[in-house]
Amino acid sequence: MPVIKIRNREISYDFEFKQKFLFIRGDSGVGKTSLIQLVADYNLNPDAVNCDGDTNIRVLISKNDLTEHGLIFFLDENSPLLVESQSASLFNASDNYFVIITRSRKFNGFKTGLDSIVTMFPGADGTHTVEPTYPRKNI
Repeated sequence: MPVIKIRNREISYDFEFKQKFLFIRGDSGVGKTSLIQLVADYNLNPDAVNCDGDTNIRVLISKNDLTEHGLIFFLDENSPLLVESQSASLFNASDNYFVIITRSRKFNGFKTGLDSIVTMFPGADGTHTVEPTYPRKNI
């Protein structure tokens, strides 16, 4: 499964996929929007942003982009693509990976498990961590 490490001089993110979708939740001000902006900056100027691991990352702007293969798309919960009624089926049918930044708990229509829902926390030094929102309990 893909691993992404992306950073600039001020902030850094490090996370791993367990499934096709990764839902990143978190309160306001924890760095979710900054992550989307960092990916957009990487798409515009790869020399200004360090990206290790899987580097085929892009902010999803148009559903026409879904015809491409082997990419990791990032999108915010306010993306018009997420409000379309058939968006979940389009994403499920794609062979790409998706990082969906959200504040909500609604994941209607997306084929995913609890392992793919994480919560973002900011660190004092500009690092951001993600932890399982629903950790598995050993029985």
